[in-house]
Amino acid sequence: MERVLTLPKIARRYAITGQDATDAIRLLKARAAVVPGTFTIPRTARDPDDDHILACAIEGHADHLVTGDQDLLALERFQGIPIISPRAFATILKAPR
Repeated sequence: MERVLTLPKIARRYAITGQDATDAIRLLKARAAVVPGTFTIPRTARDPDDDHILACAIEGHADHLVTGDQDLLALERFQGIPIISPRAFATILKAPR
């Protein structure tokens, strides 16, 4: 995440400053649930390199898997976990509760 937020292409597209990236990473480190990463799943995604992301979502009891990866988005849901775009997730976050 830290590497991606500092990519010039991403910074330009989303108007992310270096301070924005630093703040986002600091927040994630403070609030993220870290899982051991030992859970495995059978091959599931079109791109087998994405299977560890699905395994992490299961291991971490994720409510949503938020991604821009088209191979993961094509699944729409995995073991009850919705797989949605960042735009869709932002809509969820903005919805009145």
